Amino acid sequence: MTTDLTKTVSRNVLWSGVASFSTYGISFVATVVLARLLLPADFGLMGMANVFIGLVALVSELGLGAALIQKPALDEGDLCTVFWVNLAAGVAFFFGTVMLAPLVSVFFHEARLQPLLSAWGLGFILGAPSVVPRALLQRAFKFREVALTEMMAVMLYGLVAVCLALAGAGVWSLVAGVLIQRLAASMALLSISGWWPTAAVELTGMRGLFSFGLNVAGSRLLNYFISNLDYAVIGRFIGAEALGYYALAFQLVMFPLGRISRAVTEVAFPTFSRLQDHPERFARSYLKMLRYISVFTFPMVLGLLVVAEPFILLVYGPHWRETAHLVRILCLTALVSSVGTTSGSVLKSLGRADLEFKLALPAFLLMAVAVLIGSRLGVVGVAIGVSVGTSFIFLMNQVVVNAKAKITMGEYVHALFPPLVSSGLMALSVMAYWMLATSQTPTSLTGSLIGAIGLAGAVYLVLMRCIMPTTLREMQRLVSPGTIPDVTAK
Repeated sequence: MTTDLTKTVSRNVLWSGVASFSTYGISFVATVVLARLLLPADFGLMGMANVFIGLVALVSELGLGAALIQKPALDEGDLCTVFWVNLAAGVAFFFGTVMLAPLVSVFFHEARLQPLLSAWGLGFILGAPSVVPRALLQRAFKFREVALTEMMAVMLYGLVAVCLALAGAGVWSLVAGVLIQRLAASMALLSISGWWPTAAVELTGMRGLFSFGLNVAGSRLLNYFISNLDYAVIGRFIGAEALGYYALAFQLVMFPLGRISRAVTEVAFPTFSRLQDHPERFARSYLKMLRYISVFTFPMVLGLLVVAEPFILLVYGPHWRETAHLVRILCLTALVSSVGTTSGSVLKSLGRADLEFKLALPAFLLMAVAVLIGSRLGVVGVAIGVSVGTSFIFLMNQVVVNAKAKITMGEYVHALFPPLVSSGLMALSVMAYWMLATSQTPTSLTGSLIGAIGLAGAVYLVLMRCIMPTTLREMQRLVSPGTIPDVTAK
């Protein structure tokens, strides 16, 4: 990766991360306010509706946004055709939601769900116009504009929902907030991108885009089921209390990594698509990105592994102590998932979305077997099954990705080895500190935990200087002030 492109990519990852964490923070604040204005049943209704809407939303854009980002050259016909096809699909999904709403209401034994679903289905129409302009902005590495748009839209959601809740609209305040958010994002993205649709529809060259997009949509659907198998099995066969412990552990381990993953993969896809005809640069860029990801995620995971129990006792209370065991087990899942986040981006950027879909099929079966076998040992067994299943899926995917990216397993391990060693030594130092700190009585849990976190940061920085000096200097240069060139120029 050239210096200019590397710096631009790094800045865009930063903006993508800002959007990811900021939108979550704004949503969290809005939810806290709304929780004081609405009834628990209102949130329960939205939760039921989201089970159906969330599943449909995964495939509603037909994967065509990703197809636009990956295609080396676009013309006006491609853009207009995708726009109108997505809009037509949004209308179709809206009417499909209206027709299925009575069945979903019967399934949940909740008659009030039917009108909510029908209204929420309008979001498929309102969100459809955002697909093309968002793809164009991401393709042009304009993630700052996308980030600001997302933050504006979620702030508008909070404002509308809170105002309507104060006016007594009840659960409808949440629905209206979502619809306004979708409409505002679509209009803002169209305006910022400077592109507006015309009637220049050309279906002749769309076969490749549709094929690519449907494979992307299929992969998303299968990955959704893979990601929720553990919750479904625990809830069905083990019980609500066990699911509560597991859900907290999983969110604690995966939430920060999920936000980092989203920030990286959103930028990685257009970056790798740009380099798809330059295999040597592609391979170097992929290895460098893996190194940068692992520099942040490996110490987070291994650090949490060491201080899981005191952290949970301090933050959540002693009645959540059982969660600590699950956190330690799931750290293996987090470790391999953190560096496997770009595998889908690699395959899609090379035009092999079909491979991503084909790999998701055995991955689903493998995870299902691992989780079901693990459930015989209770919730701990499910956590073990998820970690083992994730590890095998990671290895299976990585063998294919490495072959397509033209890198060897030795090169892959070499990219990850220094951060892994540094993080491991950091974890051992924190473990030694914790044993020493807790051997003295009385001891402050808060003070000891703060000391452990401070020690971890200092030790890891020293180890980076000793083991990864080149990587550290590169990262310092990337975040230094300077003019960012337009990497989209020919």
